[in-house]
Amino acid sequence: MIPTAPFPSTVERDGVVFEARFTAQRPDVLDVDVTLFNRTDSPRTIRFPDSCEVLLRAYFPTGRRVWDQLEREKSCRNVIQEVRLAPGETRVFDEQVGSLGILGFTLPEGEYRITAYMRPLDHAEVELDLGIVPLERPTSRRE
Repeated sequence: MIPTAPFPSTVERDGVVFEARFTAQRPDVLDVDVTLFNRTDSPRTIRFPDSCEVLLRAYFPTGRRVWDQLEREKSCRNVIQEVRLAPGETRVFDEQVGSLGILGFTLPEGEYRITAYMRPLDHAEVELDLGIVPLERPTSRRE
């Protein structure tokens, strides 16, 4: 039995809705979009600590985190990024990672819960559930 999602797939902070979804999903590559939508009548500015606005994490289905993109593979420019959203404006951020980047040579192929997260400076971290997906190393795929 697969446990329920420990993270929401949509979060609202200060009138800004954060939502994550897969745009493409294969056992060897994950493409993710995180959408920010300003649902207020006032402009909103979200500041991030560096150039990595969206990052990914992988968990075993039991809930134990086994991979974090920021800790393992991502290098971010150390420059504060500001995202300004006019009332009703939407901004989409995309991120892609290969299964080998997640599994490396130590994690087994199989099912993993994938989350996208953002680290706004003015709010707590936002982590969004993308669901449980199968991951395979590209060399072991059978056509």
